[in-house]
Amino acid sequence: MKLSKKVYLGVGVLAAAVVAGLMLSSAGTEVETVEARSGGIIRTVEDTGYVQASTDYSLYAAQGGRVIKVAVEAGQPVKQGQTLAMLENLDLAVQANDARTQLANARAAEAGAQAALERTRLELNDAKENLARMSELLAAGAATQAE
Repeated sequence: MKLSKKVYLGVGVLAAAVVAGLMLSSAGTEVETVEARSGGIIRTVEDTGYVQASTDYSLYAAQGGRVIKVAVEAGQPVKQGQTLAMLENLDLAVQANDARTQLANARAAEAGAQAALERTRLELNDAKENLARMSELLAAGAATQAE
């Protein structure tokens, strides 16, 4: 039995050698390779949440009215002096229209007064010329003192 043990042992070693040889001789799995180079890494993260301003201001209007236009959106940065909203106040609109009408009337009255002043100047010049003519006629004896 010694011989059969040796045969079995020899066959086992030979089989192990064949398996090891096959494993070492196979090329393995092919993989894709890429050359390393420098560059930027872009990574984005999306998340939802609630953003709240660090400062909050209350706005007050000097006059009451209806909001007709909002020039900015919530969260938009604003600058000092920038118009944020436009109000419509019908009472102020009526007052402004009355003031415009009064201004137009005053301009018309001014134009009438200018015309009357010019007419008076013309009458004054005509009266001066008439006085000068009558003075010459009186000096020549062609007119009476009453004329």
